[in-house]
Amino acid sequence: MSFSDNNPSDPFADNPYQTPKTVDPLSAGAAPSGELGGLTVVGILLLILAVASLGGAGIDLAFRFINFANGNLPQFGNNPQAQQGMIIGVFIGAGLDIVHLICQGVVLVGSVAMIRKKGFNMAYGASIVSMFPCLSSCCFIGIPLGIIAFMQLRQPNTESVFRANERAEF
Repeated sequence: MSFSDNNPSDPFADNPYQTPKTVDPLSAGAAPSGELGGLTVVGILLLILAVASLGGAGIDLAFRFINFANGNLPQFGNNPQAQQGMIIGVFIGAGLDIVHLICQGVVLVGSVAMIRKKGFNMAYGASIVSMFPCLSSCCFIGIPLGIIAFMQLRQPNTESVFRANERAEF
């Protein structure tokens, strides 16, 4: 290879001993949006999982309060402590449902960011939330998808593609 080869993706094309030229990440060396297709697929799968999980947690929360309002709690005879424990359990379960709804809302917004290639931090947060076993809607699917999304978001030029897509919108 001679120094006269003008390869735009090689910052040392003119002289190997000079300071490298700044190269626009979308013009050379970076993964354009088309090469992040795997992230789009993972984003779509996380989106489907988040919508299903939001529906399930919402229905569970609604039925908790409907059963509590109607007095449909298991009866333990004359033991008032057991009855109080059931009431406390309803509220603890409702609190966990609310936490689950919030986390799956983050995954929903982050998966849309993965699909659109805009909002790197939200996509990154969604991949991390998906990796937590207690916060993932389906551990056998959500955790591997979160790991795959995390690994793809950690690729060298993925963040620059997201940032360029955000700048292109304005």
